[in-house]
Amino acid sequence: EINAYYYEDDKRYENVSLFGREAMVCCANDVQKICFTVVGVESSKLVKGKYYHIKGNIHVLPDDNNMKTCVIYSEDIVNIKAPEEPLVNFN
Repeated sequence: EINAYYYEDDKRYENVSLFGREAMVCCANDVQKICFTVVGVESSKLVKGKYYHIKGNIHVLPDDNNMKTCVIYSEDIVNIKAPEEPLVNFN
């Protein structure tokens, strides 16, 4: 289960969307976007930038570069209030 905002659809695939959070390691200058690939999403019901609670199973799949990637196969997606602190901190 993750809480993340709807970023955009992955235009290479049908029913695949990207959700994200922003992460900070030490300071505001190093904030980076982290994206999660989620399969089985009806993106027409989603609003870009809004937060969702995503429940599903993680699968490791080969990607287009002969590497591996994690994909979340969604079971349920529910709109939630944005977190008070939107940044994920790795300090």
